[in-house]
Amino acid sequence: MHDPVEVRHLRYFLAVAEAGNFSRAADRLGISQPSVSQQIRDLETALRVRLFQRRGKRVLLSPAGLIFREHARMVLRQLEKCFQELGSEPGQLRGVLHLGVVPVLNVALMPDLLGMFAAEHPAINLMVEEISSTEIETALEEGRMDAGLGFVTRHSPNLRYELLCTDEFALIVAENHSWAKRRIIAFSELDHQRLLQLPDSFVMRRMIDEICRKHQVRPRVVAEINAIETLLRSLGPLQSGALMPKVTLRGRQNLKLRAIPLLGKKLRLEIGLLRLRDSPTNTALADFTSLAKRTVPRMVAKQKRAFHSN
Repeated sequence: MHDPVEVRHLRYFLAVAEAGNFSRAADRLGISQPSVSQQIRDLETALRVRLFQRRGKRVLLSPAGLIFREHARMVLRQLEKCFQELGSEPGQLRGVLHLGVVPVLNVALMPDLLGMFAAEHPAINLMVEEISSTEIETALEEGRMDAGLGFVTRHSPNLRYELLCTDEFALIVAENHSWAKRRIIAFSELDHQRLLQLPDSFVMRRMIDEICRKHQVRPRVVAEINAIETLLRSLGPLQSGALMPKVTLRGRQNLKLRAIPLLGKKLRLEIGLLRLRDSPTNTALADFTSLAKRTVPRMVAKQKRAFHSN
């Protein structure tokens, strides 16, 4: 059995891990440097492992320290949520819900979702980050985020991917594009056509590249743009198209874009909710999960009906 580890040990450990130096960590904590050093020694003795590797005045996390950092973050986050819920008024949830969303879904889904959730839980502080699917998965694994709204990639065995709905890739063009009045386009026609793309650090870009390979299509990539809004607003000036899910245009009617159906294989993608597997689920997260399951399929289905009626 290991010796007891106290909450202060976790806080001091994370402060040193972030600062990379005992003196800077002590300044941030408002205590003396010898006290920090002693607490870290006590923690390493309790765990019977080396958490840091000393490099002069600088300290680096050891392999064991890297593992312990993720668990320490999770433990402190769960404690903070527990204290917040215990201190709330009867029947009213308090605390912080930290969510990640992939860029293509942020404008399309989050404003309505957040509005409905805030109406039910006005005392919950919502933190929303627009980041890539890969970054969401990393943040969830490290305990820095409660849930993510993104693509069901099933890349990580540590995460739970809950399918909410499906969508299909379409060709997004501005109203002044020469193909804007086309009712359907064969995917093979995109060979050597002008396209704007996300960088290959985005999961969606890698999905598109795979679809193009399967159809033996090599589009002409005019520009790579890492911001969805900028990419969409550039379609008209650059006289180019973009391969995006149909739901991309939800909430963007002012951009005067069209989504043209594509005739091809494996153009479907899955939209889901991502959470850390086997992690405790607080009430706020459970309520947000329930809301997403009820409303996201309806929002995407409504956009599909609008898409097919055009």
